Amino acid sequence: EKRRRDNMNERIEELASLMPESFLYELGENGDYSDPLQHPMSQPANTSATSPTTAILIKPDFKPNKGTVLAKCVEYIQRVHSVIDEQNAQELQLRQLVNDLEERCG
Repeated sequence: EKRRRDNMNERIEELASLMPESFLYELGENGDYSDPLQHPMSQPANTSATSPTTAILIKPDFKPNKGTVLAKCVEYIQRVHSVIDEQNAQELQLRQLVNDLEERCG
């Protein structure tokens, strides 16, 4: 049982490491603190006087929970599929346009 749990935890950590951090830490639809900028454990960093904005640092012990990682991975994969579909449709349109121009120009 422990080996099974350890294996699942390792795979979830691997999934989290493959996700873009900006996507993984977006604020969830239910308003959870999956966004580090809105997490109560975040704190302002010391910035120089020339810095126009204040950076936010996350305490090292903050990480999204397993459910958030899995949900964000599914959402990310769905978005990637959507982008691929859009790009494939655009490619078909461009190929047709090239074919039409070739026919007109000889």
